[in-house]
Formats: sequence, C-alpha cells, structure tokens
Amino acid sequence: MGTIQVASSSRLGAELAVADVRNQLNAEPLSLVLAFCCPRQDPDAVAQILRQQLPAHTHVLGCTTAGEIGPKGYQSDTLVVLALPADEFIVSVCALTDLRALESTQWQTALDGARIEVENGELSPGAETNRFAIVLVDGLSRYEEVVGQAVRRLVPDMPLVGASAGDGLAFERAPVICQGRAIDNAAVVALVRTTRPLEVLQCQHFEMTDTRMAITGARPAERIVTEINGYPAAEEYARLTGLDSQALDAMSFAAFPLVVRNGEGEYVRSIQQVNADGSLTFFCAIDEGVVLRLVRSTDPRRDLATRLGELAGRLGRVDRALTFDCILRRIEFKRSLCLDAISDLLRQHRCVGFSSYGELLNGIHLNQTMTVLALGEPRRAEVVS
Repeated sequence: MGTIQVASSSRLGAELAVADVRNQLNAEPLSLVLAFCCPRQDPDAVAQILRQQLPAHTHVLGCTTAGEIGPKGYQSDTLVVLALPADEFIVSVCALTDLRALESTQWQTALDGARIEVENGELSPGAETNRFAIVLVDGLSRYEEVVGQAVRRLVPDMPLVGASAGDGLAFERAPVICQGRAIDNAAVVALVRTTRPLEVLQCQHFEMTDTRMAITGARPAERIVTEINGYPAAEEYARLTGLDSQALDAMSFAAFPLVVRNGEGEYVRSIQQVNADGSLTFFCAIDEGVVLRLVRSTDPRRDLATRLGELAGRLGRVDRALTFDCILRRIEFKRSLCLDAISDLLRQHRCVGFSSYGELLNGIHLNQTMTVLALGEPRRAEVVS
C-alpha cells in the first residue's frame, strides 16, 4: 500500500525549496501534491517548478499562506507539501478562474466533469471507498462564500473542507496554485475518492457573552462595516471591548472575536483590519442588520487536545490530518503564550496544512476556526480461514 507523505523546506528561492521537498518524497506514483507556500517565496515560480519536477499524471494544487503547518507544528517561511499515493487516492481537479465573471453553468460543467473522472478511476476491486472535496480560494477575492456554496450544491454528498489563501498579514496577493500556475481571483477544487477511512472536525474555543453589536452601516461587497449600533464602527467596537480605538490591530481582533448566530449554529465573523476612516474590514461576508455577539476565549489547549483525541478515538490512528487554521488563532495563541503548546499538539496529531484568511466547512465560510480532514491508516484486508 502507498504512503501519505509530507515534506517541508525552509530554503528560500523556489528552485532550492522545490528541490528540497522533492528529495524528501519517495518515488512511488502520486495522485495529488498539495503545496502550501510561504509569502516570502515566489508562488509563480514554485508552481511552475513543482509542475516540471513531478510526473504529468500527478495533480499539483496549493496556495500561498499566512503561515504553514508541517512536521514541526506551526512553521513560518517554509514550503510544505502533502502527497497522496495513486494506489489509494483517485483525484480529479478543476480551476474556477476569474471568479467575478464566472457563470454558474461553467461551474457545473467543470465540476460535473471532475466528478465523472473521479468516479471512473480504478482503486482496489471491491474495496469500500470514501469521498471528499478540497477547495482553496484566493484569500483576497471576497468570493469564498460564493465558491463554497456553489461547490456544496454540486457535490452535496461529499464532506467539503478548504480555506482562503493567505499573504502573511500584508493583504496584497493571495493566489491559488493549479497545475503549474499561481492564479489570482480564482479557486481550485479537488474531488477525491479513497480507500482510506476519514473524519472531518471543526474546532473553536469560545463562549458567548451578553454583549451585542448591531451592524447599522455596511458596504457588503467590500466586507466593510462603517457603523455599529449607530456609531463609527472602530470606535464602538473599541468601546464595547474596552480597547483603545487608536491602537486596534490584528492582536486586538484575535482577542475579541465576534459571532453571528443562525439556525444551524454559531459562526465567527472576524475583523481583518481597521481603516483610515474608522470603518472595519471583515474576513467574511457581512451586511447591515446583522447582530453580532462578543465572545470570550476558553482554554484552547484543552479544547484542541480533547477534540483531536476524540477524533483519533473514532478513526483509529490518524495517518495525516489536513488542517486549515485561521491566522487569528495563531495570533491569539502567540499573545496568550500558548503557541508552542498548540504547535506541539498539531505535530503530535500529524497535522499538515496552513494558517488561512478563512476556512470552509461543507460550503460555509468561517473565521477563527480550525477545520480538519483526518485520514486514517489503510484498511487491512480480512483473512478468511
């Protein structure tokens, strides 16, 4: 049976980094290589060289990051790759480019073709199979909700995980990688069928407070809130959190997240930045009339250890856990001095992925959340005597 492989390089320069990770992978046939590329690397060069270095039958997808998750847990300034073996994973991919102009019929045609391809791929005869979808989106496109919901409608029977590409905290460019190109204003989708058992997990660590904030002014297309409770947005957010409105930064927003409630659950709506005019830009869709509630953090170490432990208990030993983790969680952990402890948990539970500008779970775009697709060890054939 094949091996799910992980490689990581801290070498700067695309040629050196790709050569490094390529040398860490064994020679077995691969169906998919996912590449998570730090902002210091040139994503165009990484995409091109990876495509050149891998066989044509291996799909190459990925994106830029706001930090990586690899063999050492939380990592920075690295290239991390996750490689799936061809004998246990059938993969079909499609790129959804020029998101602002893409019509729904084009989405359906592309995904229908990918689904047919993945269903027709050959695995072990008679083996039980599972399916899942991975979606990566340009983290500055503001199209995560549209992409997530569209893909979910077209493949409603598959667990769907994914995330928004990152750019550190620069917010300048966050492309996706697909088959040798780094593409802006795009999304990539991988449909996967496997003989491996799998589980999906979402982790959040907060409890509700009684403090509410009504969005009374917004520019939804830009994800900008201009007024909260009838007052300038940054000023009112600072008042309700007890912060200095002149000193709001990513650390502030990580410490005091906001949540919207709907019939299906509670979802964080995180703030990306404060603007010169006192408005607030959010990572997720936001609109006038929405009521947000302030939440407070619980113990993230206990929460994560419990959830990952339960996951392993349900699945058996986890081989690898594809992990998408909001950048604001990493910032919060650094502030609360538990970053190393969380990093150790990620390493122990064999997590690999990246810190993102937002997470996708079954079509819903989330913030300040960790989503995990855990892949178990190969099923052993039963011996009949």
